[in-house]
Amino acid sequence: MSNSVPIFILLGGKSQRMGTDKALLQWGEQTLLRRTLEIATALSDEIYLLTPWRDRYQPYLSTTVHWLDDPAQQGGLVALHQGMKTLNLQGWVLLLACDLPKLDQGQLEQWLKQLAAIPTKYTAALVKQGQLYEPCCGFYRNTAQTSLQQFIEQGGRSFQKWLATVPVFSLAIANPAMLFNCNTPADFATLKTQPPSP
Repeated sequence: MSNSVPIFILLGGKSQRMGTDKALLQWGEQTLLRRTLEIATALSDEIYLLTPWRDRYQPYLSTTVHWLDDPAQQGGLVALHQGMKTLNLQGWVLLLACDLPKLDQGQLEQWLKQLAAIPTKYTAALVKQGQLYEPCCGFYRNTAQTSLQQFIEQGGRSFQKWLATVPVFSLAIANPAMLFNCNTPADFATLKTQPPSP
């Protein structure tokens, strides 16, 4: 995996709008977490699950994964920072939410091939939809740690507000539907009308 980068999978959300744990929703024969994990495993040998609830998910995972515990439960931005800080990563990390059932492995592979050519001034590489970036399916450079720490120390917890303070490289996406995520029962009902891709 010459273009491999470490991958963080976020499992820290409280799923309040869904009313049940999104990661464990069953689509076809797989949970959303298992589907995301299989794609991540095809792309990298370094997979890390960021979660406050390791015991909840361990019974569902037969694959050997690395765990990064998130006892603070302060959201994805803090979890990303703590993960990067704990591992002292160099280069890029790919951050994925656990509830992206339409992830396209081919698109992720194309982005991975682009990383080496992205100028060093860019802190993140993300898809922009309208005025907002998609923070939980994209890449963060190790140099993000300094600005992340400063932002978090000032009480910041919003990905969008932090991203407005750093240079972000816009990634092109062939099929924006791949960023569909399951936040509500209505989202999941829509998803269940569509068969999983192989």
